[in-house]
Amino acid sequence: MTTTNSNQQGTSLIEQIKSLSRTTSVHPSEEVVLATAVVLFEIALSNDHQVDKIERSIIESGLRRLFTISDEELSNVMLQARNHHNNYRGSSSELTVLKESLDPRSRQEVVRLVDAVVNSNEKVQGFEGFVRNKVRHALGMPLITVESPTS
Repeated sequence: MTTTNSNQQGTSLIEQIKSLSRTTSVHPSEEVVLATAVVLFEIALSNDHQVDKIERSIIESGLRRLFTISDEELSNVMLQARNHHNNYRGSSSELTVLKESLDPRSRQEVVRLVDAVVNSNEKVQGFEGFVRNKVRHALGMPLITVESPTS
């Protein structure tokens, strides 16, 4: 498993967030916005069962940019995504919605958001990497191999 120091990680996150701002907005159904939020929450929760401030910021700014939603819509979808996971429901049906509803470029933008959430942590944990690859596979994107630590 590879790690980076905080300074390099901070620069990388800033670059990722800036690159997300260059995306074009999509005008999807409420179902697609919620499906995206649910998938992003699953990624954020997969590491430590919490959505920290950085992960939340990435999710919120990404949803705003990708879908051009209002603050009220954003608050509502964030609450619904949280409730979805509080009820111990997975994201398989949401991944199907995204694959069937988004064009390839929009699916790629969702995967970039997933990667930004994963990379916001000091290290990519095993289960977090598994969930990221589950999303990538479901959306037809290449998988990422995480190196095992050497002892």
